Amino acid sequence: MMRRKNSSSSFGELNIDQLISTLVSVKPWHKTLDVTENEIRMVCVLARQIFMHQPMLLELEPPLKIGGKRRYSVKLWKCFQDVFNCMPVAALIDNKIFCCHGGLSPNLRSLDQLKRLSRPCDVQETGLLCDVLWSDPDATVVGWAPNERGVSYVFGVDVLAQFLQKMDLDIVVRGHQVVEDGYEFFGRRGLVTVFSAPNYCGEFDNAGAVMNVDENLLCSFQILKPQSQLVMDAALAEKQNNFVANLAGMANIKIEQKPQPMIQKRFRRGML
Repeated sequence: MMRRKNSSSSFGELNIDQLISTLVSVKPWHKTLDVTENEIRMVCVLARQIFMHQPMLLELEPPLKIGGKRRYSVKLWKCFQDVFNCMPVAALIDNKIFCCHGGLSPNLRSLDQLKRLSRPCDVQETGLLCDVLWSDPDATVVGWAPNERGVSYVFGVDVLAQFLQKMDLDIVVRGHQVVEDGYEFFGRRGLVTVFSAPNYCGEFDNAGAVMNVDENLLCSFQILKPQSQLVMDAALAEKQNNFVANLAGMANIKIEQKPQPMIQKRFRRGML
């Protein structure tokens, strides 16, 4: 995305729906989008206003898609600081699926506590908000233990089980950690980490994933392969197609190529 500093656009002149449609439209990776700094600022101001009218704990109805952590440039991230301070901290889907960035907190005794958090808010080094954003699950831990990140805690399977039972939840969905396949279960499928950025930072060669939740709370995952894997798959597919085409040409047979289905895996925790 390209940004221009010189612009006299105002809120009245900004077609926000058109700009959003342009931003989310699928484009080849090498294409650039010319967006002014003033337009970005106005989008942030409008987004902040919307967030301030939403509760701190979003209560959502399925069907919907859940994406995990994604990475943006540091400069763009800094532009969004004020907007981030106004964003909801968690979501509850049909009273059964709890979504957050990090995980659980020893201070979280009721979801109403999240609803009462005021905004805009700066994240402190300790406390409920810090934990919901930065804690991690750890299968080697019983109860709570200090987090090696230097902030918040790690929690064990026992803590997760108690939380699910007390809150009458089916599963916790969170991001925050790179996982090889884009998603990874924890604690007898009582928690799943969803990470939506494939080949994170160009270093991990991990897949990304998006979690779909249908109206019956049946969950499935769309796998986003890293670019290296896509290149390998494309090369293999081309070789296979050429091989099939050569065979067909020798036998004078017409071969109809069928599109490959999207990689999708399904689960329902109560059935497994």
